[in-house]
Amino acid sequence: MARQGGPPVKAPTRRGFGSTIIENTIPFELKGKVETRYLVSGFEADLLLPANAVAGTQQQTAAAEDPAADAPSIQPVPATSGGEFLVLEDNMIIALEATDILSSLGADQVHMASNCEDAIALIGERSIRFALLDVNLGDQTSISVAEVLAAKGIPFVLATGYGDADEITGVSAI
Repeated sequence: MARQGGPPVKAPTRRGFGSTIIENTIPFELKGKVETRYLVSGFEADLLLPANAVAGTQQQTAAAEDPAADAPSIQPVPATSGGEFLVLEDNMIIALEATDILSSLGADQVHMASNCEDAIALIGERSIRFALLDVNLGDQTSISVAEVLAAKGIPFVLATGYGDADEITGVSAI
């Protein structure tokens, strides 16, 4: 049912939290697309979601019910003294929180990636000084990114909400 009356529809002059979440969560976490329009006739939005995001699996449903289960354990990074950092995390809310934390610890710029391919591209394009990697990225792990970082001598932390990272990665702590 279309509403009538009220002020004319126009694009907002500032971006609100809700718009930011909607326009970033769908592409970042669900690999979908969002298009919004402010027309004279009203606000319109097209949300394009991949079938697996709509149909879901029991595993996806369980993860959605407990978003804290995938939350990385973030420890202070010693003497950041600026530079570019990388956060590899498939949950946008957690990635944004980690970005804020790393910025507050002194990172000049924090780049976010939600999959290994994008993270590896950022490592090749940017001067990354440190990376925070979520181990479990849904259908992949961040091990390939950790290997690229190790080969370049870039320090990183593997984080997981699924238990012991040594068990998941097969890498033992020194």
